[in-house]
Amino acid sequence: MTLKVSANQGNKLLNYIRKNDLELKKQFRNLSTGTRLNEAADNVGRVAQVDHLEEQVRGYYRAAQNAYEGIQLARTGDATLAEVSNLLINMRSLAVKSASDAMSDTDRKYLDEGFVAYRDEIESLTKNSKVFGISVASKE
Repeated sequence: MTLKVSANQGNKLLNYIRKNDLELKKQFRNLSTGTRLNEAADNVGRVAQVDHLEEQVRGYYRAAQNAYEGIQLARTGDATLAEVSNLLINMRSLAVKSASDAMSDTDRKYLDEGFVAYRDEIESLTKNSKVFGISVASKE
């Protein structure tokens, strides 16, 4: 599963949402003060315009939520990978210690148990790390 998040697209989206939100607030202010109503027919047009703007804002809000969820998924994946990296470093350290001539067979057995425990922790992290019910592990 590949996920691409472009910060530039997110910034463009947020700027567009802010611009439309300001326009919507301006329209509501004009409607509430009556400054844009010259005759009864104007009201119908303004209501349709406001409805359209409200629909746009709801759509942009959902898009912003989707972007946020994607960012959270990426952050969780990054944190999981960092933890796996730390565990792999510890496993390497155990392997180097085990290769030392100063270690007895009993010591190597204990180091192997630690190695297996690290491996199990990596498997657990990759299987159980989820954001919004989505696994951060690749299903390939």
